[in-house]
Amino acid sequence: MNERGWKTKPDNVHTIISKITLERRLPICAVVNKGYYWGTSKQDILSCVNELSSKIEALQIRCELLKSFICE
Repeated sequence: MNERGWKTKPDNVHTIISKITLERRLPICAVVNKGYYWGTSKQDILSCVNELSSKIEALQIRCELLKSFICE
């Protein structure tokens, strides 16, 4: 977007894409090193789903580790 003259921060782009994807129910995918793209095939969507699943698992492990430091 910056290349086309739209001054935008990466966090803003993520927020906009997420909102559009959910509100309009569009198959917009995001994969590290590929960026955002229109999911046109089963493989496109599975790649995105697999990456998101990996992130969820990594975040869950991190959450559990942090919880272990809470003294009750």
